[in-house]
Amino acid sequence: MVRHKTRWLLVRFDYEPDVVYGSQRPSTATNEAVFYGGRRDTEVRRSGIDAITRKDVFKTLQESILFNFGISASGAAQDTQVRLYDSKTRLAMIRVPREFCNLIRAAITFITIIQKNPVIVRCISVNSCARTAKMVAIKEVKKYFRNNLHRQLQEVGDTLPAEDQKLIHKECNELGELLKVIRTMD
Repeated sequence: MVRHKTRWLLVRFDYEPDVVYGSQRPSTATNEAVFYGGRRDTEVRRSGIDAITRKDVFKTLQESILFNFGISASGAAQDTQVRLYDSKTRLAMIRVPREFCNLIRAAITFITIIQKNPVIVRCISVNSCARTAKMVAIKEVKKYFRNNLHRQLQEVGDTLPAEDQKLIHKECNELGELLKVIRTMD
């Protein structure tokens, strides 16, 4: 039996509203147009960004490989799997064949749009086994939620209203569910 050697890529997607506005993002769920970099852009909506799935990430990655490296390199995408994509933390875990790891990392950096949403994609880590990839992913997810909680507490001040306590409780439950998904992923 032949063992297939793989690499695990942990990738972060930073969408244009997140980059332009940072933590003080405007609500884009309404039909209002939003200004990005001095231009009015009505196609980019927060609801559109949150609707992106791992299938969309995989399809965009395949298109990037085909466009940038041609049909001869498109075979690399056949064994590539997007094992996890979380729309809240904007992290993806991608399993790739070892021999195509550098090609796929290059194709990832060439991705600029996912479903009409401008994006900056960066590879956080490359791991050789699933266990270390999960450990890095858990560390990044905890860091995201810790920063988000810290930002929320700074906005509220010393007193914490009941609605914010419920929101923080909901965030903690989401964190627990996401960590469970990462730990049980094969």
